[in-house]
Amino acid sequence: MEEPDLRPSRYLKKEWLKRDGETFYSSEAVNKSQVIKRDSLLKLRPERYADGWNTGPAWEAADVHDTMYYDGAQTKLAKQTLTRLSKSKVPFFFGLGYFRPHLPFAAPKKILGFI
Repeated sequence: MEEPDLRPSRYLKKEWLKRDGETFYSSEAVNKSQVIKRDSLLKLRPERYADGWNTGPAWEAADVHDTMYYDGAQTKLAKQTLTRLSKSKVPFFFGLGYFRPHLPFAAPKKILGFI
């Protein structure tokens, strides 16, 4: 059985497909700033890490649900996928990678409670 590379639906926008999960923030102000910085960086050099999105602050700890950050949304999708796959008699391997914990430290406030 072969599954596609799964990504939470909120992150399936065409312009985000080359973007790493570590570059998503909850703050609208940060998101707007990233677009401006990304556009100016891509004019200088079109090929950049994370498609130029890695321009946010070193940390963010918004008071939001886990699924509002990429790793939390990916975990929810993984649980749904495992539930679906477990109903099949076909053996499977399931791999899941996380972007946290490393810079930028962007996670729900309850996880980064020290901030």
